[in-house]
Amino acid sequence: MRRLAAVIALMLLPTLAVGQDFSIKGHTLNETTAQFLAVEGHANKHLDKFGNGWIGGRKHSDLTGEFKNGSLVKLNIHLEPRSYEASKLAMTQRMGVPAIEREFPMFNRFGAKWSNYGARWDAVSACATLVIDNSPNNNQPPFLVVKVKSECDADNAKASTNPLD
Repeated sequence: MRRLAAVIALMLLPTLAVGQDFSIKGHTLNETTAQFLAVEGHANKHLDKFGNGWIGGRKHSDLTGEFKNGSLVKLNIHLEPRSYEASKLAMTQRMGVPAIEREFPMFNRFGAKWSNYGARWDAVSACATLVIDNSPNNNQPPFLVVKVKSECDADNAKASTNPLD
């Protein structure tokens, strides 16, 4: 009964509205390189003359933005705190219940066992993927990738093609 109440509560949380761009750490998907640099300062830039490439954050060193034609199409972010559950809850509050959530049981040749976790959200204007690598050798926080919908669709099209064709 408590589980059902929790699911209903999650479904009622505010989600990313139609036409609304995802924003995090002062950045919004579809912002220009100039807007990105206004927040990050003189960041590490790797852009061609058409505005394609990436910019590493200076203010937020845990953030990288990818650009196409001078527009932010993808954000890669290491999240703090280091809790996957806290990050997942924050994303659920922003984008609704994840479309996909998975546990990946892992092990190494020394017999250590652990589980990695991943969740994916799909909205009208964006998609997001949150993953955590719980490997005994890894000390990284959860990793979030947020993309504009056109990038999500392009990735899905690539994934659905047969590599042998």
